[in-house]
Amino acid sequence: MKADGRHRDATAAARRRQVLDAATRCFRRAGFHGTSIADISAESGMRPGHIYHYFDSKETIIRAIAGEVVERGELEDRIIRAGIASPSAAVPALLNLLKERLAGPDTTANAVVTLECLAEASRNQRIGDDLRAYDASLRTTFEDILRAVRDKDDLGRRFDPAEGALFMRTILSGCVVHFALYPETDPADYLAKLWAFAETIASPSTPVIDGRTEKAGEPGDTVP
Repeated sequence: MKADGRHRDATAAARRRQVLDAATRCFRRAGFHGTSIADISAESGMRPGHIYHYFDSKETIIRAIAGEVVERGELEDRIIRAGIASPSAAVPALLNLLKERLAGPDTTANAVVTLECLAEASRNQRIGDDLRAYDASLRTTFEDILRAVRDKDDLGRRFDPAEGALFMRTILSGCVVHFALYPETDPADYLAKLWAFAETIASPSTPVIDGRTEKAGEPGDTVP
């Protein structure tokens, strides 16, 4: 009996996945509101009645897809937080995760769906609440990492972790918008240039004044 139950659960999960994958492809092409259950039925090869067995409405499907965006973010959040104890390793780990997330084979398609989720958040309170909670969690993670790095390197006067977290979150959002607007963009090349610039402004060359090197964060103090 237990084996039968596991088989039924696996079958139901596979059918739900089939619906969500088909719906995602439809949403990429026509948007949430330009897609009907009939469209999802045709794309998935499942009858509408069969789809309603797993999802009681198109809104439920949309919430499930938005929920997957949040779940991916929460997984990345846990991975990133595992590196906070070692600040020197945390930032490279964060950058690598962002690169993997944004430079994958489905970057542009995922960006389009993410923008659809964000637009829906302005109309659907429940989806909006889910995405805002995820966004707040992501910014907290960024802030914790930056605070750990600042405290380790004694850079308290050079940047504020909350402001840095807001900057990083804004950059991430901007990447999503860019890939949606310019699908011909090569994500790997785009991100390589972006991170090269970020590293430049994050680690500016130390100014030399009258043959002496000025300490970062301590104007006026010099060292040989």
